[in-house]
Amino acid sequence: MNILGIDCSTTTIGICVLNEKEILLLDYVKPLGNNFLEKVNSASSELINKLESFQIDSIYTEQPNIMFSKGLSRAQVIAVVLRFNGALLFTLYREFNVLPKEVMASSARKKVIGKGKFQDAKKAVFDYVYSIVGDSINWPKKERGQNKGKFANECFDIADAYIIAKYGILNEQK
Repeated sequence: MNILGIDCSTTTIGICVLNEKEILLLDYVKPLGNNFLEKVNSASSELINKLESFQIDSIYTEQPNIMFSKGLSRAQVIAVVLRFNGALLFTLYREFNVLPKEVMASSARKKVIGKGKFQDAKKAVFDYVYSIVGDSINWPKKERGQNKGKFANECFDIADAYIIAKYGILNEQK
């Protein structure tokens, strides 16, 4: 059974295809375009292109964070993210005829890692996934500035997608 895990946002989409035995794909997509529909179109096309060679049996995605409080997203940002996620999930549904399932990030982390909340969840998740995957994939690196050669922010989205896909594997086995 092949599980697709998606960590979807308007800047980077982490993607992971797993089965019970191996990681089939661990990658990301950058939505490109000058407006919402161009970004949806480019992301949809690139996702389908990367996934077309796989039989996808289940799709799991990180449930968008819709919290309103100091330091978190505004209503306008949340609305755009929800529209974008919905458009991409509909594209995947149409392509693979599989209804996507949403999971809270903390629930997925708790089931996979054993702990749901971290001081720095992004780093903890990346460190966990890197300990499993190592350099078997070509992790994106920063290309300039004082952090040149260090892991790029896209690595966090890739790692999140792995956690979501692994949650899917564990969830489908019960």
